[in-house]
Amino acid sequence: MKIYWCVAFCLTLIVSELKAKSLVDPTRPKYSQEQQKENSSNIPEKFVLTAVFINNKNKYAVINGQNYQTGQKVQGSELISISQNQVVLDTTDGKKTLHINNHSIKKDINNVF
Repeated sequence: MKIYWCVAFCLTLIVSELKAKSLVDPTRPKYSQEQQKENSSNIPEKFVLTAVFINNKNKYAVINGQNYQTGQKVQGSELISISQNQVVLDTTDGKKTLHINNHSIKKDINNVF
């Protein structure tokens, strides 16, 4: 009888481990770093601005799930400016302005979350 329960317990652990691997993390960004590495040749030159963080010293923009500052390269395009609700990129096709999604939460980085 003990062997039966041991086998049943081991099978339960194995099945739960397999199910856990198939679950998708709902908090994972749409453009995660792993996906970009896996699909680097298939990534279209599309930019998605999801957040802007501005404090007294620094400005950061989250584009395609990665943090950037003014002057850095974003998929070959230079980040020219960062403001409260938009950024400007210098692309091969000219300057492109990205706006934050209207549903995004905008907070001052100096305030405590």
